[in-house]
Amino acid sequence: MSTNYYVRLNHCGHCERNDLLHIGNSSGGRAFMFRGYSNKNYSLPDGDLTLQEDIESDKGISLTFSEDIELHSWSSWKKFLKGKIIIDEDGSKISFANFVVLIESVKSPGYIFEDGTVNRDHITEMLSDGKYCVHWNEYNDTNKHWHDDLGYSFSKPYFG
Repeated sequence: MSTNYYVRLNHCGHCERNDLLHIGNSSGGRAFMFRGYSNKNYSLPDGDLTLQEDIESDKGISLTFSEDIELHSWSSWKKFLKGKIIIDEDGSKISFANFVVLIESVKSPGYIFEDGTVNRDHITEMLSDGKYCVHWNEYNDTNKHWHDDLGYSFSKPYFG
């Protein structure tokens, strides 16, 4: 069983419309798997802004941010999420504090449960288990899949 988590952005209190940005996935026996995003604003000579890379919402809508977004590590996600609304795939809210506790305890890489089992890391599992050999080339691409300095797995392409 797994659960996807999202941050709610651009919320309209009147019509309840919002954009959801995929944070990542929590699945049994694995450390949390994050989405990685990059969105750098550059000024062109005529003063217009151009984006290096689009960040898409859960509905495939391109999101615009006034600041540069570099979500390539748990620490960068933690800074970005502070003060924002986090929800799971069923729409239930989870507080920032409870989300941090979840990620840094039972969903951390190498977490050891009472029964002695250890959280697996998604990328390492994909690259070391022969049953996933059809995915080896994809997961060896560090532009698409990487570990942050704490060992959390990150993926640029959507998963869920």
